[in-house]
Amino acid sequence: MAFRILSKQAEVSLENISTQVKRHKNGVVADALKKAGITYTMSYGVSVVHLRNIASRYTRNNALAAALWRKGWRETMMLSTLLFEPDEKGKQLLEEFTLDASTEEVFQQLGMHMLTEFEDAQQLRLEYLQSGDAKKRIVAGYAIARRFTGRVDATGADELVQAMLNLPQQETFGRMEILAIGKAMAKAGVHSNTSKKDILKHYQRMAKTTLDWGTAYELIKTEFEYR
Repeated sequence: MAFRILSKQAEVSLENISTQVKRHKNGVVADALKKAGITYTMSYGVSVVHLRNIASRYTRNNALAAALWRKGWRETMMLSTLLFEPDEKGKQLLEEFTLDASTEEVFQQLGMHMLTEFEDAQQLRLEYLQSGDAKKRIVAGYAIARRFTGRVDATGADELVQAMLNLPQQETFGRMEILAIGKAMAKAGVHSNTSKKDILKHYQRMAKTTLDWGTAYELIKTEFEYR
């Protein structure tokens, strides 16, 4: 990973952030994550709200973000998605972080808080979705879901919905990948001009193949009925 040389200020920031994370330790959450089989080099069970509060005190810096990720703590990895710079070097970090990630909550942070910050986020959503890489598709799924949550304009929805419908059906998709795509379609499909009936038919067919696709279908169906 690039950015291995830290400035003195970044070194101080890394140390201070580590101290602040420890202060907000929640042993109940940390134990629950461990029992659920979600493992990190270290986890203090700090809430996302507290992590955002910590991040708000620092200036975005790619070298600091990379150092936080390398530390391997649950909290520092999540903080790195809030403290990177949305430039070309930041894109390199996004790809490196994505390929290194392994837990659902970190994939969520990468999609919802990192990919979405780039000026060409729509292009990145498509690129990651169509990459053929499971981890990139998970991140794309969460980025798409974030983009179309709430009252937002529909720009880009049709393109993303068609890309999801055209994903190779012969491929074997993992559970996290399926659920991320399901959440993405549930949100983007609402804003798309693509027939909701056709979307539901597509995922109803997929639901017959695995229980996870069945769960994704129910997510999409529920969102469509709610809207």
